[in-house]
Amino acid sequence: MEHFLIMSFLGINSWIDIRKKQISLLSVGFFMVVGIVYECVVLDKNPAVFWGLLPGAVLLGVSKLSREALGMGDALLMLVLGIYLGLEAAFDVLLLALFLAAVWAGILILAKKKSRSYAFPFVPFLMIGYVGRWILCHL
Repeated sequence: MEHFLIMSFLGINSWIDIRKKQISLLSVGFFMVVGIVYECVVLDKNPAVFWGLLPGAVLLGVSKLSREALGMGDALLMLVLGIYLGLEAAFDVLLLALFLAAVWAGILILAKKKSRSYAFPFVPFLMIGYVGRWILCHL
């Protein structure tokens, strides 16, 4: 169930991010409420599960400091992802996504397709990071 919710959340927002270069705040709010209810009521988890918010909070700080070079929507999405994943998994997904995005940016720059100032959607990299971590943990 949790995997389905996360994949739906990331899939919807990846599509929107690719097409419009924005995040659906409606879906972020919806999945936040569902995540809190699911984690705290259905799974009856300890409030310590909210340590998973830390990676998203770090991204919020980066977004503010960089004048939104990394979008605020990406940071809010990562906050919600942290509710579902917890601290360790959320950091794993974030680090893998950042690595993949850096590789992609390097390829675009080296191929002279884009300049360093080009902004590309980040949510698809979060989705790939999530899928990659899930596969590695289930081998």
